Parts: sequence; C-alpha cells; structure tokens
Amino acid sequence: MPPPYAKRGLRPVGDHAILPSLAHPELKPAPVVACGAMANASCQDWSPPVTIDPILSASPAVQVHIAAACLAILLGPFAIYRRQRDRIHKLTGYIWIMAMMLLAGSSLTIPAHVFPIVGMFGPIHLLSIAVFYILWKGYRHIRAGRRALHAQSMRALYWNSLGIAGAFTFLPGRVMNRVFFAGAERFGYVMILLLLAGVLAHTLGQRKARRPV
Repeated sequence: MPPPYAKRGLRPVGDHAILPSLAHPELKPAPVVACGAMANASCQDWSPPVTIDPILSASPAVQVHIAAACLAILLGPFAIYRRQRDRIHKLTGYIWIMAMMLLAGSSLTIPAHVFPIVGMFGPIHLLSIAVFYILWKGYRHIRAGRRALHAQSMRALYWNSLGIAGAFTFLPGRVMNRVFFAGAERFGYVMILLLLAGVLAHTLGQRKARRPV
C-alpha cells in the first residue's frame, strides 16, 4: 500500500516537501520550506526598532530631563490650546509650567554635546535660560490680565523650545537617537529636518493668520 502522502502527490526530500504539478508535468516542482525553520531564522535576525535601553542606562539627570520633556509635550496641547479658561486649564497649566521648569533646569546639568563653549555649557543652555524668562513673562501677562499675550507666549514657547530643542536631541550619539535609530544613526538627520520643517510651517501659518485682512 502506498504511503498516505503519495495519494496527495507529495514526496519527502529531506526537510522539504516537493509538490509536483499534475496538470503541468513540464513544470518543475517547487520546494516548500518548513515554516518553523524560516520563523527561527527570521526571529534570530529581527531586532526591535525602538529600545529604551539608552534611557535606562543614562544618568539620572538625563532620565529626569526626558521624563519632563515627555510630560510637557503630552500635556502642552491641553494646557495652552484649551478654549475654556476653567480650573482644568489652570491645573494643567501649572503642571505644564512645572514640567517646563524641570525640563530647563535639568538641562543645565547635562553637558553640551554640540559646540561646548565654556566647560560643559553650550548654545543649547542659552535656550534653557530663555525658557525660564518666557515662563516668567507669560506668568506676568496672565497676572496682569493680558490673556492674549499670555497665550501667545506659552504657545511660542511650546513650539520653539520643544520643537527646535527636541529636534536636536536626534543628533547621532545622543540618547534619543539611540532610542529610535539604533544601528541607523543617520536617520536622525531626517527626523531633525522634519521637525524643523514642522515648526517653520506652524510659525509661518500663525503669522499669516495674524495678518490683518
């Protein structure tokens, strides 16, 4: 009695099974590779595109800086674009201001990786000082009842500080570059260009919207 697989036109060859074509015998049979072997090979070659290992191995100052930045980025739209000026706006606004202060303060303890001028300090630290000044200026505006200027200051701070400064965190060698582009550091330059283009487009759009008709 022929084996069961012979009735189905299967013939075992090693770890492969060859499926002859009954309708077209002139065609060569195609090998069907075992799925398990392919899965094992692909699993060995595959690595996750994003890893938080660089953050976990970073200094406490960098970890605090990243945590404050994430909170400021996520909470910012709710704090500065909420139309209702109610308790929720005030609460989220105060939390966002504290996150920005923690973000700017922690950056002063992180050495500049790009163009260090005096010791560990570089041009990026000037932006940290500017953050404190704009926060104080925005607070003065709201205390004086100048709501339009207050909103304008905070929105400009959100886009310029988090957008521009955040873009340069993707420079090769920096923590966020290793988080998102491990093994392909040059893609960080593409991310920088995209973020800067987004900030520029938003700025031009805001200026166009404020022009008198």
